[in-house]
Amino acid sequence: MEQFDRTTIEIAIEKVAFGSQGIGFLDGKAVFVAEALPGDLVEAEIVKNKKNYSEAKLVRIIKKSSLRVSSPCPYLSCGGCQWLEAPVSTQLEWKKSFVAEALSRVGKIELQKQEINLHPSPTTSFYRNRVLLRGTVRQDGSIGVGYFKKASRTQIPVENCYIAANGINRIIDLIRNARVSSEEQKFRIELQEFPKFEDRECQVSAVLHPVEKKTKSLDSLLQILKSHSDIIWAGYSKGVLDAPIFPFELAPDGLVYFTAPGQFFQVNLLQNYKLRQIVEKFCDDLPSDTFVLDLFCGSGNLSLSLANGLRSVVGVEQNTKSIQIASHSVSYNKLKGISYHAESSLNYLKNKLNLLSKKNLKIVIADPPRAGMKECITFLLKMNPDYIIYASCDPLTLARDLNLLSHKYRIKNVEVLDFFPHTYHVESVVFLQKV
Repeated sequence: MEQFDRTTIEIAIEKVAFGSQGIGFLDGKAVFVAEALPGDLVEAEIVKNKKNYSEAKLVRIIKKSSLRVSSPCPYLSCGGCQWLEAPVSTQLEWKKSFVAEALSRVGKIELQKQEINLHPSPTTSFYRNRVLLRGTVRQDGSIGVGYFKKASRTQIPVENCYIAANGINRIIDLIRNARVSSEEQKFRIELQEFPKFEDRECQVSAVLHPVEKKTKSLDSLLQILKSHSDIIWAGYSKGVLDAPIFPFELAPDGLVYFTAPGQFFQVNLLQNYKLRQIVEKFCDDLPSDTFVLDLFCGSGNLSLSLANGLRSVVGVEQNTKSIQIASHSVSYNKLKGISYHAESSLNYLKNKLNLLSKKNLKIVIADPPRAGMKECITFLLKMNPDYIIYASCDPLTLARDLNLLSHKYRIKNVEVLDFFPHTYHVESVVFLQKV
């Protein structure tokens, strides 16, 4: 490829990496270019040189890829989405490849792409029920609210977010049209849509995170939020642990799931229900009186529906509010043989290893954070469950952990779910059986 000077290059993008950078090759060396798509011919500036690869920022697109489509969102500089100009069908293939390549390169597990089952999102717009926005109170008391610009700390105000739920967009509109006390400051605000439930219309919770000690203008904003009929609860982050528990989802199977403002819940409800169905189907194909241990269980998202009266189900999560919510769901739904415990999964495994080893432990479910569960694997191997169901939002840490399990467990199924259309993020669930 022609090189214009020491740092600026012209390069053809051949593929895309997990993380969304385009990949081209210069004299055999991989160059990762942010915001580039396969098929683009770009001018890029090298910003980091390593022995085996380089990183570059996009200067301009010389020739656009035939993949590029018109973005449905006007905020292309916003860092919330990476692939608004890529067809959804192509995004799905990339995500499937991310999982297959991670399993091969990191996990040393070779699977054909056709062995990975793909589940597209039923909707690709207005699907997120929770967002974290950046806000600025201006000198005149007006408010800008939006996201950070790509690869920067510059705020991009938005009027309407293409992937946020409609209830959230109504509150964005409320905030940007509000006028508050004229005290300039920055803040963060987490908005979560609580869907329509029985007689309750769709409402939104708002958690304000002050960035500075002064809060005069945020006090004004908080009062505006609290007085609006679309708001189910509003408060500062320091008080979020005292926020009430609300019904969040009436699942098609009749179970009611609860959550509270500021607490984690999957952002794509339809895909989350699909994930639950996949886990339930796998468990239902096993004997009905098995013992299930749910690690990193959150508020019981994957295990509440497994309580059939015969199984013994135990969930473990270090977030005490999540356990409070899970226990409330058990009581409300009148579920039997299921309990939740507030403790880190690692400590629980350490403390209960001898007891768990003696139980008829058939299934372990694990849905760890992005960092994975490397520290837990030694104890899992000693406990020796018949099956492990591993849900993951990061193909790389998933593959690393599967490699550690591979000498004792084989993969039965790999399911890839598109929880996050227009972004590179992907959710996977892998079913493992003891060899």
